[in-house]
Amino acid sequence: MMNKHHYGWIQGLVLGMLLLAFGLPLWGAPGGEVTVTHEDIDKDGVPEIVLSNGLLRLEIMTGVAPRPASPPSFFARLFGEKGEVQKPKYGTRFVGPGWMYNVVSLTTNRRWFVNDPTHGRHWHGIPEEFDQAVRMVETKPGVWKCLKIGVGVCRGTGWCTRGTLSLLDPGRWQTHVISLADDGKAVVFTQDVDTPYGYAYTYSKRIALRPGQTRFVVSRELRNRGSMPLETTWYSHAFWGQADAGNSYDEACWATIPIRSLRPDANLGSSTDPCVVSNHPPGNYWGAIDGAAIGGNWYACGHRKVGDIFLTAFSRQPDFYRVWTYASTYSCEPFQVIDLAPGQTFSWEDLRACGKGMPRVDGHDGWAAYALGARQASADRPGDIEALLRLCPFESFSKGTVTIRVHGKAGGVETLSHPLTSCAAGEMIDIPLKRAPGTFVSVDASLSIFGRAAADNPFGEHATGMRLPVTWPAAILPRAPANAHAVLFAALPRQPDGALKPNRAVGFL
Repeated sequence: MMNKHHYGWIQGLVLGMLLLAFGLPLWGAPGGEVTVTHEDIDKDGVPEIVLSNGLLRLEIMTGVAPRPASPPSFFARLFGEKGEVQKPKYGTRFVGPGWMYNVVSLTTNRRWFVNDPTHGRHWHGIPEEFDQAVRMVETKPGVWKCLKIGVGVCRGTGWCTRGTLSLLDPGRWQTHVISLADDGKAVVFTQDVDTPYGYAYTYSKRIALRPGQTRFVVSRELRNRGSMPLETTWYSHAFWGQADAGNSYDEACWATIPIRSLRPDANLGSSTDPCVVSNHPPGNYWGAIDGAAIGGNWYACGHRKVGDIFLTAFSRQPDFYRVWTYASTYSCEPFQVIDLAPGQTFSWEDLRACGKGMPRVDGHDGWAAYALGARQASADRPGDIEALLRLCPFESFSKGTVTIRVHGKAGGVETLSHPLTSCAAGEMIDIPLKRAPGTFVSVDASLSIFGRAAADNPFGEHATGMRLPVTWPAAILPRAPANAHAVLFAALPRQPDGALKPNRAVGFL
């Protein structure tokens, strides 16, 4: 005879078998195994691919044409009517396969990109494109057959900018899901295009996600299989749609691109001052940042109110940036210039990583994001301020070490070692530096994770340099007079004659 304990054991076994049969996990720890599912996220009848590891959810478009809303009737088909031919999504601008529809941080439940169809705002994910079309043959004056790499063969006019293009042949697309050696998974999209004009290429894009990480890596390769050169540019079209509840604007966001210091004092290094995004129409600005002025292979954005951050790091430093603002959003667009002779291959990749709790980002080493900051060291002594190094690791680990090198003005270097245990991916950690307020410090930092080799980190060769002043917390200021439109505060040095000396803040304002 079975007692109640036997019945409980049998019930648990049956429940476990049912859970396994329906593909449900018996336990769900954050950062678990990587899963691949298919969901019709945009409700067009064609499912998207979803990669998830319990910390991140990546929603990836497949480029398959939407199904017609209403297929032709039997009698219409009898008379040869085929119905509306559906084109691939964004067929002449952003190619659908591999376009990141959205990135969701499951630890903060924040979608990084706005999708608000009610108000007509569709700032989906991370679109990207090969901006410059390759003109192949002029079929009549001013009309060309051209290649839009990642899209296919198009017809265009003039310089064949995207507004003039119509898609003629998308080539051959293949999609594969592969398993990685470290229990990760990747989705690979490959396009082959051949033409009778000597132009041919193979383009592949791989999106890889691994367990226990708040980062993912996108690898790309373009191979020139033709007899003619391929000259083009590629860029990532980054809309960071961090909206508040009921507000689809980016005015609570900041963004930063590391810019080399133009001052002769080399100890100041690159500037990483966050640029606050604000909604002041018609304040629309377009501009370029030349490669010589770029101070690092990354850029970052974040949300001022909740402290979420999103870092983008590249295996190749961008050749230049195109940056712009609009009445309700902004973009940092890194460009790669590609000039491929026949038989050559060009490859590049980027790392995208989420975290929370950091008010800014000053650098990265591939394992973590870093920032310098200051905090009140003692509640009893308001003037007691200490410098600190903030870091946000991109993967969970049980044992690691942060090596910190503090460079003095006289050229000396003090090396500090700070052990870390039981760190969660995407969570900020503060490490005191014990430096006096107002002191300029030059800091390099790197994270070593026990059991992980440097070869595991393709972005590890890029040093993290932060050269920023440790400052006092911001004072609470009285309200501006009623007749004042704006009050601007800036730390401006003076010339020997007493005049204010211009700096980057003055130029920006």
